[in-house]
Amino acid sequence: MSLDAAAALRTRQLLHDRLRPGEELIWCGAPDRTALLSPQDSYLIPFSVIWLSFACFWEFGVSQTGAGLFPQLWGIPFICLGLYMVAGRFVYKAISHTRTAYGVTGDRALIITSRTFRDLPLAGMPISVQRSRDGRRASVVMGLERGAIRTGLFSGRRAGSYAMYANTGMEPLMRSAVWPFAFYDVPDPEPMLAAIDRARTGGANPW
Repeated sequence: MSLDAAAALRTRQLLHDRLRPGEELIWCGAPDRTALLSPQDSYLIPFSVIWLSFACFWEFGVSQTGAGLFPQLWGIPFICLGLYMVAGRFVYKAISHTRTAYGVTGDRALIITSRTFRDLPLAGMPISVQRSRDGRRASVVMGLERGAIRTGLFSGRRAGSYAMYANTGMEPLMRSAVWPFAFYDVPDPEPMLAAIDRARTGGANPW
């Protein structure tokens, strides 16, 4: 699914505002807005359904015992969390995709979201590419191949368990994590991959 002309223009403008003097884009794009599922959902969806079912069952059981208001209120956050994992995270992911722009210049990769701007020099940078089954989309992780860096109490430690939740909509629940630098769910990925390869080898030509 290609960006429509208006979305492509907005994406290019967002990235253009972040370019350095003399720097030019060799590729720009955005996540596929329809790509809501990820490989991690093969276990996240069953886990989410079990969590929500148990939370609802527990809340119903407590309400039937007449245990009082506090025990009933105690279960509400678990139900809300279950609802978010079952449905809310897909809404978050869809909205996030519409507010994300990716770009590649001759020297670096750029990621712009509604709240953040990140860039990464690409010269000699290792990358990992994961394609969808039909080959129409691809995700590229650059530099940080495994895990994320957790900030806060255990600042600087690798937390491999965090990376598995990237691009699942679970990010708002893990605000202490700095996620891998990656382009996710990019449609028609060959131009993106070619641009990244040119930037990594220093042979990019602006378009």
